[in-house]
Amino acid sequence: MKIKKTGFSLLELLVAVCIMTVLVSMLYTIFSTTMKTWSAGDAKIESLQNVRIFFDKISADLSSSSINAEKNMNMIVFANSLYFVSKQLYNNGSTDINSFQETCYYLANSGSNDTDFTDDTISYKFRHSQSGAGFAFEDDFATVLSGSGYVIASCVADMRIQCWNDLNSSWIDWNAWPGSPSNPQWNVLNPVSSNDPDDIGYQPSDPSNKGQMPQKLKFTLKMVKQNTAEWINLLSSAGFSNYTNGKTGTKREKIISALEDKGLLQTYDLVVDLPQQ
Repeated sequence: MKIKKTGFSLLELLVAVCIMTVLVSMLYTIFSTTMKTWSAGDAKIESLQNVRIFFDKISADLSSSSINAEKNMNMIVFANSLYFVSKQLYNNGSTDINSFQETCYYLANSGSNDTDFTDDTISYKFRHSQSGAGFAFEDDFATVLSGSGYVIASCVADMRIQCWNDLNSSWIDWNAWPGSPSNPQWNVLNPVSSNDPDDIGYQPSDPSNKGQMPQKLKFTLKMVKQNTAEWINLLSSAGFSNYTNGKTGTKREKIISALEDKGLLQTYDLVVDLPQQ
């Protein structure tokens, strides 16, 4: 009896291979897209968590901020840093004590030509009034500034602080504050000039504004994703110039503007009302 052998023809094998290739390509595309979406979402969540931690902490600290000229308890606001005194708990090893501490929040590692956002952080420093027998408040915060900083949020492209002027119901941008163009500031106890803007009684030439805290502060953060920050570091000089073509300002301002145009920066705002004394 003759047995008939059956099998796949070459054409059938080629068709099967083609179908399998298409299916594998489709699965890879779906998987790759899903992973990219998940990675982008995860990075955004992490960025949002960093922002929330900062907003929660600075809101709590500012809610108990205080000034006192006799005790040198001051508040100073710069473009991207803030120095103030607030009520805080201090544990002496056995007991929680209600007292005060000098605190500063600042944008670290953010030079005008610094385009490496991977190490740009919002950090803070503090010095507690119960931490030493010889403690004395300093209206220039010199000692606390010499201490170590603690990171709150990373990959921060920019932080800007504005003060509210109730006289004309507008935010006073940092570059409109008194002081030298390179160092504008709002100094509550030591006004830079007689028109240091303050609270609801602000008048452009009234030196009695001394001793008034801003009515409220507005914080604007611009965050960049970790992978985007790492990609920027890989750009050659020519690549950077091409990517920021048409942008003006410092290298940092150029790359921030380019990233904003392409939707690669997340912007967050917080307004904090300050206690008035």
